[in-house]
Amino acid sequence: MTGKRRGSELWLNNAEGHARPNEALRLSEGRADTHNSHRLAFHLSAKDYQLKLDQTDREIIRELQEDGRRSLRDIGRTLGIAEATIRLRTKRLHDSGVLQIVAFADPTKIGPAQLALVFIETDPGAHDRIIAEIQDWPEISYLSSTIGDSDICAQCVSRDQEALWNLRQRLAALPGVRAIRVVPEVRVHKLRFTTPMENGGSEAS
Repeated sequence: MTGKRRGSELWLNNAEGHARPNEALRLSEGRADTHNSHRLAFHLSAKDYQLKLDQTDREIIRELQEDGRRSLRDIGRTLGIAEATIRLRTKRLHDSGVLQIVAFADPTKIGPAQLALVFIETDPGAHDRIIAEIQDWPEISYLSSTIGDSDICAQCVSRDQEALWNLRQRLAALPGVRAIRVVPEVRVHKLRFTTPMENGGSEAS
């Protein structure tokens, strides 16, 4: 899920599978020519909280969440809104940093892969430095700050268990890392993030 803080990002996936933000391929205007192994999705950042979304914005997001390859004309026909309006709305959301149309490659369908969640406990004051250090590591597909027993959660994709062990050792060697807990993932059954509704629910499941 660039230089941006990925811990504040949400990924709206339009298909089941394991999303890898660092393999995101930016597309344009809801159209794409991609290999069948890619998942199309929307990337919704925390800037959504700075830009008020109205019902039309949310309907556009929902339509593209179902199929990120749909043309703006088709979306306009479905919603009964002029294509020009859809284009302007999508451009505004994109330019403000709220969303991007992206494609994901599912690592489990490309070849052998070991997925894992890694929970990292840091020394006081070391959190931001560690985030900055590891956020561009290619093995890390998702990175967030957490509250509880750990301070950082990283979702990692390694070639095999040996590669995962080597990644664990690299993380443990970073100054300020106090403890690491690795939870290997056997299978991902669902990966779908949604936009929150005004009433506290969600628009998709």
